Amino acid sequence: MTTSPKTKIFNAEVKRRCKGRRYNKQGTIFMNATSKKYWLGFMIAALSLLLPAPARLHVFAEGQNSLTSGKVAQIVGATSRVTEIETADFDQDGQKECLVLNQARGEITDCHGKVLWSSPDDWQVQQIQVGDLNRDGLPEAVLLVWRPFRPWPIDAFLPAGGRIEEFHDRDQRSCHVILIGWTHGGYNELWAGSALIQPVTQLRLVDLNGDGQQEMVALEEDYDHPERGGFLTVWRWNGFGFSLAGQDRHRYFQVQVIHSNSQEWIVAQN
Repeated sequence: MTTSPKTKIFNAEVKRRCKGRRYNKQGTIFMNATSKKYWLGFMIAALSLLLPAPARLHVFAEGQNSLTSGKVAQIVGATSRVTEIETADFDQDGQKECLVLNQARGEITDCHGKVLWSSPDDWQVQQIQVGDLNRDGLPEAVLLVWRPFRPWPIDAFLPAGGRIEEFHDRDQRSCHVILIGWTHGGYNELWAGSALIQPVTQLRLVDLNGDGQQEMVALEEDYDHPERGGFLTVWRWNGFGFSLAGQDRHRYFQVQVIHSNSQEWIVAQN
């Protein structure tokens, strides 16, 4: 029986990563001990078979001031938590609602077909997730949205056009992160960011430092950039908006969050 090309790649990758060498090129794959190198190499090689080749996976945890190494052997047996339908009890009535991505439209339903909230017609919703990014103890819908660019009202009085004048693509559409939740007896915007300086191409939620609070992981790219993906950033709620908590300026085209042994990890692919 012949060996498939992917199996050959898998075997070669395991052998290469399990020779006991420290592999920490550009600070993006982290290995702390020989035994941990073996299991990380095995995990990276196995995950690589699930994704289009050629690909390299990079594992991130959080250090004191930046993205750095963790106990990487703990990611063995990890699971991803990204879906296009998520559930939460948004209105705190004891019954869960469903957050659904339906043809670029975000919807909150009763999980039985009744739509309770729907994003406006001029929004193009790219991603949805349930989280608690604003740390109020209640679930909210986290939406990655493209919509027609709107300058700040004060910009009309500024001679240079304002600070966000260029934050849009050639079609005058801008990228935003928007939080939708239950307040004042209905579903409303809890927080809507201004047009982003660099649009987010992928968005994930992660408790990166294990404090029980979520951070926002993003891949960011320039407007009208011809390639997907971007630079890796991590953002943390500061009470009013988000502050940068970490970044890696290498280019990735996919990012996932995996959960293993009560810890969450960022896995980026390039």
